[in-house]
Amino acid sequence: MKAVIFSCSMKDGKFSSTRGWCEHLQTKLNEADIQSELVILKDFDHEAQDKSNRPDELHQQMAKCYDADLIFFGVPINCKNITLSSRNLLDRFNYADTKGKQKGLDIFKDKWFEFCVVFGNEFWNNKYASQLWTRLPRTANRVGAVTYDARTHGTKQAPERDQGTFPLHFTTWNSCDNEKTNLQPDTLYKETNLNKDIDELIKKFKSVATEHKTPEFSLEEFMDCFHNKESNAFGRGMTLAVDNINQETVKQHIKWLNEESGFTVYQRSQILVLMKERCIKADKYFESEKYFEEQFRLVEKGQVIKSDDDTKESYIKGGNRVLGDSQIQITFKPKSDPNSYIGTRSANFRPNNY
Repeated sequence: MKAVIFSCSMKDGKFSSTRGWCEHLQTKLNEADIQSELVILKDFDHEAQDKSNRPDELHQQMAKCYDADLIFFGVPINCKNITLSSRNLLDRFNYADTKGKQKGLDIFKDKWFEFCVVFGNEFWNNKYASQLWTRLPRTANRVGAVTYDARTHGTKQAPERDQGTFPLHFTTWNSCDNEKTNLQPDTLYKETNLNKDIDELIKKFKSVATEHKTPEFSLEEFMDCFHNKESNAFGRGMTLAVDNINQETVKQHIKWLNEESGFTVYQRSQILVLMKERCIKADKYFESEKYFEEQFRLVEKGQVIKSDDDTKESYIKGGNRVLGDSQIQITFKPKSDPNSYIGTRSANFRPNNY
């Protein structure tokens, strides 16, 4: 049997709990006689537009899925959404499935898919699962792995009635935690319940995929299904490569993000935070400021500011100084409002090392 694991984190490896979990899964699969390969999306930086219009290097990695029995995705949550690299990768599979069926090929018929969602919230949210499965082909085979502990930040055990009812996931920590848990990239392999989840995943996979099946089509036919001639296919241009960061490209990028991308405020926020970090690492301070300003505007637009207009205190609202109570009451717009956005420090402002 063979498995391919995709680590969809946007962080460098030593800082990524998602990658740490995927590496541990790879070890456990190999120990269970399931040959596994790990593809780390951060190594390819596919979404970043550079000056040379480099080829789609991630495309060649799809060949590893040709004779795979299990295709697994480790997916972190950032700004209340799966990472942009996750979305774009899943779109590849959906595209390939559609193109294959147009050619009379069902290229994923004998393959099984599964996810592990990694997030910092205290409680599981089913919207994460829907963000993932709805982007894969509708007919994709699901292993159906679950989290048996459904723990909260690795410390609190879920009520017994909830154990085994949540899709596979684990929670790390965020900056609002009083104490960090042991679910860090270099130590999470020691976590008893996490290992139990992986053991149960392997057991479930072996129960649904009892034997390796050789594809009935060639590798060339398989890879052609993934081939897309569009220059910006599968998210290319969502971010900028380091060699393409300057005042003008950042201005154009932000304009595209706000006016043409069609992304939600949380998806835009994810990209703004990534690019703010990338600019800082590249010593592009003034460009980083532009992304920071845009991030702040999202927070500002998402707020409803109430005050007592009878006082003579002044404060800033929308860039203008207005009269109001010094004790400003800030609430957030309802989710139905397209500008609804909560700028939490843990999800939106902590370093991501992009």
